[in-house]
Amino acid sequence: MKRAFLLLIAVVSSACNPLDTTPQGGPNARPLTITGTTENNPGLLTSLSFTFNNKTVNNVGTLNSNGEVTARVEASMMALPPSRRLSEWRAQLGERCDISRLFVTRDESYTALTALQFTNGETASEVRAQTDVRQADGTTLTDRRLFFFTLGGGTIRGDVNCPATHEAYAFDVQLRPGWNTVHEISTFGLTLKQRGTVQYVAEPGATYAGRLLVTADNEGDVR
Repeated sequence: MKRAFLLLIAVVSSACNPLDTTPQGGPNARPLTITGTTENNPGLLTSLSFTFNNKTVNNVGTLNSNGEVTARVEASMMALPPSRRLSEWRAQLGERCDISRLFVTRDESYTALTALQFTNGETASEVRAQTDVRQADGTTLTDRRLFFFTLGGGTIRGDVNCPATHEAYAFDVQLRPGWNTVHEISTFGLTLKQRGTVQYVAEPGATYAGRLLVTADNEGDVR
């Protein structure tokens, strides 16, 4: 379950063409900015990177010893990793799940920043844009932000059921030109010890200022 979304957009082909993100004005020229303070501060000063489709982009931000994070990702940086298409995301889910009710209505190439990365000695860690809220019934609602970049508009909508792994997903992702914030929303129940249906919902956005969480690298992450 933890590694489910990792599998969704892990590299399936290195032959994908990178996006041409030469700034032309408008939404495609805007940088992504991420600011906040880590809730579990590791207490070190280090530079930050991100990885997508097995390609790492370095020096996109800084983690300060007081836990403050500042990151700025130019649109042109998103041309460095190989892009993927929404149809690839759907097809990879289809390897282990029922995707008969999941539809791509406009297939678009995208790249994504799903976490900022750093190394502390030999330990690889990530900084995630994520909020966790305890509900009245004892469950925890998690809203993790994933930052997608695309030059055009694409849509993936519908439901996915994975009987073998007891996973379920609901997609309402409409990507618009430029930066998009994709919310990965899930509820963790203490009784079931697993997440309920994971929802993906997108909105335009190139700015995040809020809670940040340090986790072990690849702990259920997207790459």
